[in-house]
Amino acid sequence: MDNVGRYKILEKIGKGGMGIVYRALDTVLHREVALKTHTVGEDPEVQSVERFFREARVVASFKHQNIVTVYDLGHDRDKVFIAMELLDGDDLTETLSTGRHISLEDKVRIVECVADGLAHAHARGIVHRDIKPRNVFLTEDGTVKLLDFGLAHISQSTLTEAGQIIGTPFYMSPEQVIGERANPRSDIFSLGALFYELLTGEKAFAAKNIERIFDAIVNREPKPIREIDATVPEELARIVSKMMNKSIDRRYKNIEELLVELSRFTRFLDQCKNQLRAEARAAFKQLDTLAHEHEEIATRNSVTVPWERVSKTLDRGDLTYMSLVGLKDGANLQKRRLEKLVLAEAEHDDSEDETVAKAPERRGSVGSQTQSLEAVKKFTEALAQFENGDLAGSLRLVSETLRLAPEFEEADELADRIRLEIVKFVDELQEESGPENIDVLVAALLAIGSPGGENDILYGRSRHGQQEIAGLSDLLLQELPHERSKEKRKD
Repeated sequence: MDNVGRYKILEKIGKGGMGIVYRALDTVLHREVALKTHTVGEDPEVQSVERFFREARVVASFKHQNIVTVYDLGHDRDKVFIAMELLDGDDLTETLSTGRHISLEDKVRIVECVADGLAHAHARGIVHRDIKPRNVFLTEDGTVKLLDFGLAHISQSTLTEAGQIIGTPFYMSPEQVIGERANPRSDIFSLGALFYELLTGEKAFAAKNIERIFDAIVNREPKPIREIDATVPEELARIVSKMMNKSIDRRYKNIEELLVELSRFTRFLDQCKNQLRAEARAAFKQLDTLAHEHEEIATRNSVTVPWERVSKTLDRGDLTYMSLVGLKDGANLQKRRLEKLVLAEAEHDDSEDETVAKAPERRGSVGSQTQSLEAVKKFTEALAQFENGDLAGSLRLVSETLRLAPEFEEADELADRIRLEIVKFVDELQEESGPENIDVLVAALLAIGSPGGENDILYGRSRHGQQEIAGLSDLLLQELPHERSKEKRKD
């Protein structure tokens, strides 16, 4: 196929349930477009064709930065087509599958942009009905675009019969599953399922077949977000849970109410970041003081304090929430390590005067009466996260454990294991997939001060792809402009 109407086909770029998408050239206006075609044949199904054209008419009426722009609509031989703006970037499915790092702030921003686009559509009586990662596009310049209103429903229309299931199974609302008419709150549920996956890396309703998926959507609650990733703020997990409430009446009453909540959370997150920044700075100052007081012990055990660099980093306004978590927890972990080394040396000096050195008593075991139930719970979760390979989540939980119970020895031992894993994680990174919450680990590595470790990441000596490292939203370790960094690597 060379041409469809006035459009010259250049290459196929996608395929969906409602047609094939090509990159094409508009031979009249001389611009490239995304051309979505649908073969109708000699005896077309009227409902399918009407739905296809309705997509164009609906979207063409929208003027919103977060909704793809439609240029043209037509019919040529056995095909109908829609010409839309051609976007450079990837849809969210591609982005998630490549393991590209997305900061917590960007995850919230993506959902806010989709919600903003939906508010524009809902205000005009349109329900999208197929919110999913494949229909959310991230352009090269960071703009979020909502795609494919092919399943959009005009509230007053009777084109779609009640009882007909339309949508993508993993993200459908309970009312869609049982065949009821979708409404704006159905889009909120689907966006909640997308948000859940964005935050956890797991689908909210995963199962081996469609029947079990539908059963989970209607009858079962997804695994709590913070059980999967303890670094997700509790308030954000609450918002997603409300979005995915199985009862329509218990979800947000409209998309505008959700946007207010997301905006409130963003302000709350800014306050948390200010607090984290202050706590991290205080921890580093304490570590720096301790290292100067016990310089010989710190030097002998490679306890370094990159104070000047850390101070500059903490002054940056673009640090992510997760990076600040890593800096604070990493600094406290390193401070605790040095305190233990100092104490061990003092105990060793004292024991030299004794004929028989006694083994130190173990303090604060898991079964000890001295530990609070909350500390034991945090430690158990931290250990589980560590065993599952989630260093960032484990670091956060073990830090909370030691804050609640400073004498918890098993937690101390786990903290040392986490520190060692963070120090060596650079050499274990693979180009095709990075660790969870890499910004936490990069920040913790800087806080821990492993000699040269952060430079291995920055200057490309690790096996982790430089492109992905450079793409970290915080660019935590990249104090030099990117081009200068590349020049330094060549030296």
